[in-house]
Amino acid sequence: MHKIKVEKRSFSLSEMKKNGFTPVNIYSKSFNYLGQIRNEHINLSNLVQEIEIDGQNHRCIIKECQRHKVSKKVLHLDFQKVEGEKISYMVRVQLEKNDLCPGIKAGGVALFPKKVHVTCKSDKIIEKIYCDISALNRGDKIFSENLNLDGVTIRSGIPIVNIT
Repeated sequence: MHKIKVEKRSFSLSEMKKNGFTPVNIYSKSFNYLGQIRNEHINLSNLVQEIEIDGQNHRCIIKECQRHKVSKKVLHLDFQKVEGEKISYMVRVQLEKNDLCPGIKAGGVALFPKKVHVTCKSDKIIEKIYCDISALNRGDKIFSENLNLDGVTIRSGIPIVNIT
């Protein structure tokens, strides 16, 4: 897990950008911290991040990332502290074994959401939902209740994959 050192905000927002910092908010039900991080320390490859504030480590998830419309540079980050809490967040859906799917081989298309809303305790956080579609034919669907996600809840009745 990547550790990010967050400093207390010491600049205005415009000065922060000039000096190579990005503003961050870290929060939970009982915690709120306004900080700044050096741009070169930003690593968004993992949903779960370890944040260091004044020598103490906090397990967090990326709740929101605001980017510049053209350059895609990170402008602002929100983290939710997740230690011991039940959390709701968006998780990516990734299809597996597409090349083996009879429905796709027969000219079908796999329709699926890029992300779905999940709820879980902080010790059950998942980065992605993997769906094996190797046995699906045209017209077949995988619903949220068909997935075996230990301790992770998705609203039932939601189609995760639909082969059309």
